[in-house]
Amino acid sequence: MSCGTSSLRDRPERPALVHPPGAAHYLLVPASTLKSWVSGHRYVVASGPRFWQPLIERSDRKDSRLSFSNLIEAHVLSALQKKKSEILQAYWEPVEWDLRGLPIRIFPLTRFDYRNAPRFVMTDPIVAFGRSVIEKAIKTSVIAERFKAGESIEGIAEDYDLEASEVEEDIRYEALPLAA
Repeated sequence: MSCGTSSLRDRPERPALVHPPGAAHYLLVPASTLKSWVSGHRYVVASGPRFWQPLIERSDRKDSRLSFSNLIEAHVLSALQKKKSEILQAYWEPVEWDLRGLPIRIFPLTRFDYRNAPRFVMTDPIVAFGRSVIEKAIKTSVIAERFKAGESIEGIAEDYDLEASEVEEDIRYEALPLAA
């Protein structure tokens, strides 16, 4: 049978393949992380000891080795963990901090491609009473209303001495759906 022609469900479980330290090395994850995924993790909180249930279930709990399916599960968890870190970084990056480490303004994400999102729209608690603005403290709602009224992007940009891309980003921001 050629590769990719059978369903994984139709195939028998692959025999135990590798010990957790070898799997951790292969997956480029800390051995302690993989151990937690496979064996769970005991920890203590103020109310007493707790146990974090394992995410990966070995087919034979007496055998410490991981099956091929377990290796695939760990591979997916590793990818999710890396993606989560990347997403969290994307949400922290648009925050500006003062010298004491306190947030002073945020540049809201205006598009799903957060890596390439420009930083035209900002929210600062001491500018425009904390309402979202673009350069020169122009409220985003004012620009969006003018656009909705039929004014051209170029005309609005000229009136406020802005680039057309700044006006477009403002309109994109104002058009984002509100969370329910």
